[in-house]
Amino acid sequence: MQKTGTSAIYKAVSTPGTLKELHNAEFEDGICRQCHPILTPIPAPFCCTAFEMWNRRAYTRVYENRLEHNRPLITWPCNDCMHDWVSVGYFDKGAKFVPWVRPTACTPFHTCCVVELHGEVAATARKGWQNNCLFPCYRTFVPGLKDAQAFCDAANAAQATALAAVYNPAVQKMG
Repeated sequence: MQKTGTSAIYKAVSTPGTLKELHNAEFEDGICRQCHPILTPIPAPFCCTAFEMWNRRAYTRVYENRLEHNRPLITWPCNDCMHDWVSVGYFDKGAKFVPWVRPTACTPFHTCCVVELHGEVAATARKGWQNNCLFPCYRTFVPGLKDAQAFCDAANAAQATALAAVYNPAVQKMG
């Protein structure tokens, strides 16, 4: 029987027992982003007053072996009424995608399909042919970023290195 936590993806790191954070994406903080009901789930009329509290807890991070997001849910503008909604995807399972791209139009997060009022968007899909505006339901989006290209670059590099370490252990690990 395998020991708990011994999957190869957990060992695809520069130093065993540690995980290096490669990128911590910043969110756009304009007024359109603050009051967007899906991107920033804060009930009206508190969106403008509770955004700072939400923004301190929210994150999208790229680690050596995974992507991790926290999208807090706020039911009332106080710390007791904020609930963390954390999701993690390891590159050898749920977060294994074709390369991330920065679409500049035609996503559910572009106003009138072409205007980025709520920050930049990063997108990917399971298959290369799905990663375009014709298949929005097959794509995974990270919306509301200040620099989507930096996120894409970090996520693509981390995924390539982690998968190489898992599927070809002789490959150099990140470091």
